[in-house]
Amino acid sequence: FDRTFGPGSSQGEVFDEVSQLVQSALDGYKVCIFAYGQTGSGKTHTMFGSEESPGLIPRSLEQIFRSTVQLGEQGWSFSLRASMLEIYNETYRDLLGSQLPQGKQHTVKHDRQG
Repeated sequence: FDRTFGPGSSQGEVFDEVSQLVQSALDGYKVCIFAYGQTGSGKTHTMFGSEESPGLIPRSLEQIFRSTVQLGEQGWSFSLRASMLEIYNETYRDLLGSQLPQGKQHTVKHDRQG
């Protein structure tokens, strides 16, 4: 792991750590933010947050759209694409759109290095 956060960490602290990844995506790099932990550990709260304390997803989208407006005023044009998925018990779920056909599962495979 590059970084872990304790139960007392704020949404702002977590976003400060990953905001440069959002900038990297704006610069054209592929980026993945991976939330991992046991059930009830706060992954969904970290990603979505609440109305009073937004999580990574709303904060990231705000940064992206703010940047595109600013750069658009300078003559830049953008084509944005995003995907968001959940893998739970080896079942793939597209959180932004279409689902896999009924009965299909994502298969987790390991190489020789684990």
